[in-house]
Parts: sequence; structure tokens; C-alpha cells
Amino acid sequence: MCVCPEGYQQIGSGDDCRDVNECANQPDICQNGR
Repeated sequence: MCVCPEGYQQIGSGDDCRDVNECANQPDICQNGR
């Protein structure tokens, strides 16, 4: 399970994070990216 930093939210199964401000995927936030 990914723990997203503040200002980010989990997407899908929680293995990816999205910047809620820029609405851009940040695959480098989590080790497995997606």
C-alpha cells in the first residue's frame, strides 16, 4: 500500500498517487509506480 504525501491522493488500488493540485500522476512517489 502506498502512503501518499500531503497534497496527494491514492488512485485505483492505492499503488499510485495523484497531485490533487496539478492533477498529474507522480509515479516516482511509490516504488512500483502503478
